Amino acid sequence: MPEESAPMLRPEHELILLLTHPRQSPELLSRIHELVSLESHPLDWREILDQSARHRLLPLVARRTRTLGVTTPYPWLFDAAYLATRQRNLLLMDELADVLHHLHANQVDVILRKGLILALDSYHDLGVRRMSDIDFLIHPESANAIKDALLSFGYAQSEVSTDGRSLTPFDRQTNLMWKLNVDNLLPFSRSAGTILLPAYSIDVCRGLSQPRSGFAIPTTDLFERSRPFQVGDSHTRSLSESDFLMDLCMHLNKEATALYYINIGEDHVLSRFTDIATFISQRTIDRESFLGIVRTYGIAEPVYYSLHFTEIVYPQTVPKDWLDALRPESLQYLDEYGSMDGERFRWLDPFLVRLFDIDRATKAQGTSVLVASSGPQQGRGSDSHPPIVPSGAAP
Repeated sequence: MPEESAPMLRPEHELILLLTHPRQSPELLSRIHELVSLESHPLDWREILDQSARHRLLPLVARRTRTLGVTTPYPWLFDAAYLATRQRNLLLMDELADVLHHLHANQVDVILRKGLILALDSYHDLGVRRMSDIDFLIHPESANAIKDALLSFGYAQSEVSTDGRSLTPFDRQTNLMWKLNVDNLLPFSRSAGTILLPAYSIDVCRGLSQPRSGFAIPTTDLFERSRPFQVGDSHTRSLSESDFLMDLCMHLNKEATALYYINIGEDHVLSRFTDIATFISQRTIDRESFLGIVRTYGIAEPVYYSLHFTEIVYPQTVPKDWLDALRPESLQYLDEYGSMDGERFRWLDPFLVRLFDIDRATKAQGTSVLVASSGPQQGRGSDSHPPIVPSGAAP
């Protein structure tokens, strides 16, 4: 595959990328204000709102328009998105602190992943990065212990309804499919009783490598390299800087290329690239440690995939020497999808074109067995769980 050439983006899409870029240079700021003041092509703010929401970036776009002095036609709507996200994340953080106290009392060791750590340590603002749920990594042998602890705290292994008002226990078939196909526990949920957060959800994974991925990432290694992390008055652990970035890259690659996420339109989600670019920009990552881990576990292709497209979306965020060191001999796989499902298809449109294409799912070949059995679930949000696909597991 040749290097991606930049197609002509709609001004609205370019503005979203510029507003969410983690490094706000003078040149970038100048271009933002140039786009906003274009008289020859007035911006379609409906498109900006729609795409920002689809890509789970509306709170960040809202905050940046405020801090950069960008005039919007709906300032109250942008402010509401930011403030609601902040309040929702505060509720989740309080719940997390209580859950951690309970797990410690029951002597269950966990590593906290993704959302809250990104919001606090990388974005430095609870209002700009929406948390869908609480993600834990555990030692495989702790599965029964954490299940018992969460059930005793009021959680149930249930699916949250679309409106968030009810919890339905997973049926027998789902339980069986889960055990056969993924290395996660069935999601845990309990009612939260608020409009902003109808239910708390917890995903528990026993490993970062997928059952059918062909990769093996020992959980013991991740715990040995983990670092302390404070949540309110509770303490837990986070992945090391290198492992955290590896986790973000593997997660992005999985959801961008698996048929299930493609079929429901949840594959090319810009916020996942924003997370990687922001994490790299804000954290101190030891190059040799990161590259050594990637090589040790043989995961150069999925990691390069995520870093390559992150650099296309957000130029000058991924160090060039990292990309050079990880670059595979052939780049044909970068436009392919479905390999984790045992099939291999190829996108026809360039990456930046399909990124903002709301009809992308209809152009994809292949259908996940999950979608085929349950019907299409176009645009399903991440606040509810797919039938047997938790965070960190392949369908």
